Amino acid sequence: MKTLKNLLLSAIWVMANNHLVVAQVDKDVLLDNLSRQIAKLDDEKFKSISKDILRKISECPSPDDFAKLDLESQNWLHQNFDNFGGNVKIGEAFSKLKEVRSDGDGYEILCESFWCRLNGKPFDLGKSVESIGIYWLEHDSPEIKFAPEGRGKVDWIWQLEVIIRPHGVLHVGIDTKTRRFLCYERMVGVYYPEGETLERIYAEIVQDPIRAGIHIGKGRIGRIEK
Repeated sequence: MKTLKNLLLSAIWVMANNHLVVAQVDKDVLLDNLSRQIAKLDDEKFKSISKDILRKISECPSPDDFAKLDLESQNWLHQNFDNFGGNVKIGEAFSKLKEVRSDGDGYEILCESFWCRLNGKPFDLGKSVESIGIYWLEHDSPEIKFAPEGRGKVDWIWQLEVIIRPHGVLHVGIDTKTRRFLCYERMVGVYYPEGETLERIYAEIVQDPIRAGIHIGKGRIGRIEK
């Protein structure tokens, strides 16, 4: 009986792993086809861009600096890469990638590809999609609803940047039962802040009337324990 159980478990494990392999193969094919479609889109946009805007975009240190461009250049980028570049096939392909949640994600990826095209740099669509996925994993509100001590309900209210990892976010909330701060990081888990982390919360949240708001500023309910 034990042998039969082990065989069944082994069969389930093999089936599950085969499914993962097939899913990865399907994704690789999707990314490969999408890369070619994006490359064609880049060629089309390159033919229509003015020399002045081309120069300004190509001189940006990275696509992250596009927000610093003049209004004309930013308008050109949005007109050409919003709504998945106006390309239905590209939009359909992006919709099959769970990491890409919005037109804004597609816009960032297409802008990065075009910047690489202008500067003669290789563009890795897989890494770009993975980066978008990490962004959402970091920024999504924690699923943890109750504090580890006392099981008080947690209100996740603030986000602070964590610079030691890509798109890193420190989620800060309030344990409504103990009125203590509670933190969550994707790579760490949930914890009550101490030391430098707690000092940072007081410096960047508590002492900022706008960020503190009604939660811990004027009109707060109860006192936040340090």
